Amino acid sequence: MTWTKLPDTFAEREDLLDVSRSARLLLVEAMIWCNRHLLDGRITDAALRRCTDAVDVEALRDELVDARAMWRSDDGRAWQVDWSDQERSEVVTARRDTRAETQRRYRERTEKHRAGDHGMCDPRFCDRAVTGNATGNETDHGTVTRHPPDPTRPDPSRPVPEGQGQGQGDGPALAGASPADAAEAGARLGLPPHEFVGDCCALPDIHSIHRSAS
Repeated sequence: MTWTKLPDTFAEREDLLDVSRSARLLLVEAMIWCNRHLLDGRITDAALRRCTDAVDVEALRDELVDARAMWRSDDGRAWQVDWSDQERSEVVTARRDTRAETQRRYRERTEKHRAGDHGMCDPRFCDRAVTGNATGNETDHGTVTRHPPDPTRPDPSRPVPEGQGQGQGDGPALAGASPADAAEAGARLGLPPHEFVGDCCALPDIHSIHRSAS
């Protein structure tokens, strides 16, 4: 949508004070028509008769021309309205194209997200967004950096076996388990088999995931 701009001093212009009220209204109607059709203020007689319901359009037009009220002849085939306060057609067209492209990309991103393709997702709103993807990560607020998970730390997205918590509370819960069950539980927590060195992890020193115990 375009907007026709009229300054507060529009009705006080010296050139407009010399024309009739109907002529001033015709000028506004012509400006609105030109904005709607992106004509940059150029209007033909045929279009002029369509944009108003005035009875004597030619007389009102000539009144504006004689008073030089924001109106001049354009090589005898059309009329040029003063367009200094209005947006140029290329500006309006560029804005429309930008909005259309934004909507297209939004629909495409939404469809791909629903289909399981997160290559265009914004990592601020989708935790499955592809790391390093310029489209998904470069936003108005800068590039978002996401780090891969640390395999030596528990994955909070994985379910924890019933009766087991996370962090230091895991040790007592696993201390009495069989070696096979303890090893399986340790694997679920993302802990590979390793040497026991001091307070190396949340599991106790007797845990079977430790190759040697003190």
